[in-house]
Amino acid sequence: MRTNFIYILIVLIIIILYEFYLVGFYKYQDFQINNYIASLEKSNADILARNTQKESDNTYIRTKAYQDFVLKATQNRKLPGEDVINIVEQSDVTGNENIDVNAMIFQVKKTEESPTKWMTNPQKWLYLLGHIDG
Repeated sequence: MRTNFIYILIVLIIIILYEFYLVGFYKYQDFQINNYIASLEKSNADILARNTQKESDNTYIRTKAYQDFVLKATQNRKLPGEDVINIVEQSDVTGNENIDVNAMIFQVKKTEESPTKWMTNPQKWLYLLGHIDG
């Protein structure tokens, strides 16, 4: 009779341990779900903040003042009755005046020498594979 009680006691202990396991497992799942919900809420708030910023930028870009500003900056336009003064130093105006562009390009091409200029194709491959910086 005593052995029957021991078996019943062992079964009850196993059932209690299994219930503790289930409680811990479901608490862990609940914790993960709550963390996931919190991260979704945070990302949703970030997206809403970006959308409101984009809406305000969009309303600003569609204003006439901004469009005039862009036209003045990119296409040298001006409003009727508006005088435009560009302040430039004399050195900026005459800085590139004495440079011969063709002679400069020829000088750069002449000094630029490729190490694979006179190599055959297999020699170029060996050179390139041997000089890989990585």
